[in-house]
Amino acid sequence: MLAVLVVMAGLGAAGCADDDGPTAPTPTVNTLSGTWNGTLSEPGAGTGRLVVVLEERTVTGLGRLLTGGWTVSFPNAGRYDSGSLTGTITDTEAHLLLTPASRPACPTPPGPIGPLPVGDWALEMSVSARRLAGTSLYFTCTTTLNGTVELTR
Repeated sequence: MLAVLVVMAGLGAAGCADDDGPTAPTPTVNTLSGTWNGTLSEPGAGTGRLVVVLEERTVTGLGRLLTGGWTVSFPNAGRYDSGSLTGTITDTEAHLLLTPASRPACPTPPGPIGPLPVGDWALEMSVSARRLAGTSLYFTCTTTLNGTVELTR
């Protein structure tokens, strides 16, 4: 029995000979990739159900970028919208632009204004591992409407 313990101790010591000690864990960045569900409010349409599918990636020189798709339905207004999204994220904030697949028709504004972001939502949200919450800004033909957004996964 003593011979077995000596051999095992020798094998254990041999396995540790090249060990420099414990290594620090590799830091991980919380990714927002995945499906998020929640609510989006818009004056006039009320509160709708929002589903956002995010893909997060890090681009050297640009930081953490978000892309994906979204759908929102406002049952009380009989309205449904969907489209693509782009955005940026830090450890504490996410900024998203939700662009609809088809925009509401608006009269062409006078002058060199350029294309209007009608139908877009700009979202500014605080970030946690399981919750995104903040404000929304919806662009109409003539004004912008302030609202709120809350998403969880």
